[in-house]
Amino acid sequence: AYKEKKMFKDAMSSFKKAISLKPDYYQVFNNIASMYHNTGDYENAISYYKKAVIINPNYHQAQHMLDSLSGKKNQSAPADYVIDLFDGFAKTFEDSLTKKLSYNVPYLIKEQVLQDCNYKNSSDVLDLGCGTGLVGKELFGLVNKIEGIDLSLSMLSEAERKGVYNQLTKADIFNYLSKEYLNFDYYIAADVFIYVGDISKIFETIKAKNKKNGKFIFSTEIYDGEDFKLEKSGRFSHSHKYIKNLCNVYDYNLDNFKKIKLRKEKKDFIAGGLYKLSF
Repeated sequence: AYKEKKMFKDAMSSFKKAISLKPDYYQVFNNIASMYHNTGDYENAISYYKKAVIINPNYHQAQHMLDSLSGKKNQSAPADYVIDLFDGFAKTFEDSLTKKLSYNVPYLIKEQVLQDCNYKNSSDVLDLGCGTGLVGKELFGLVNKIEGIDLSLSMLSEAERKGVYNQLTKADIFNYLSKEYLNFDYYIAADVFIYVGDISKIFETIKAKNKKNGKFIFSTEIYDGEDFKLEKSGRFSHSHKYIKNLCNVYDYNLDNFKKIKLRKEKKDFIAGGLYKLSF
């Protein structure tokens, strides 16, 4: 609670007391690391993430954040990291994202759909990583059917309350795409690929398995390098060059791209990209 209120001195006192009582309390070492991480003290953050991982080598949450500060190029964030993050964030997610962080990607995605002459009342949509259902809320009433998938049950519960999805499924994106029957007009991923570095298999599977031509609309954090990068935030960014290369390899048309202000982080906006592809 002290940590969330940014009362770091009091938080540290409590954390150190907890460690004195239970020296193998690896979650506390992770909390201390996270506190240093958020304040930009990466040296101490790395030290405490390492201590958490030494105690519990299977603690993927701490390992992922350690990797983000160590310059490693992971392919995606671990599933349990994503689940823990959003299960704990579900109740406040929407209010924080839309009001405090000025996030409006779902509305921008709706604008992209509205540009198509044949979307109305006849299109089926798969919302990849649907979260609390912000995309579904924007598209409800415009399309024929909306299905959503997400790893977090807590986020899916929030989405279900909106009453805008025809079906909601707890699933990993790639596993779902690999196993399920795919027959959608739109695939949408709003602020989802920030937790998936290598998205080539997603491109490949949608193109290979979908039973008709469709559209793929998604947002990314922008990276100026060659392909994708695990940022110090623990999120992934993707280059425009990388997306264009995937389009060439898997035969997508890049119908539209524009740079957008993705969301605020520490008062500044994160640079993002909004893509609309057809296949």
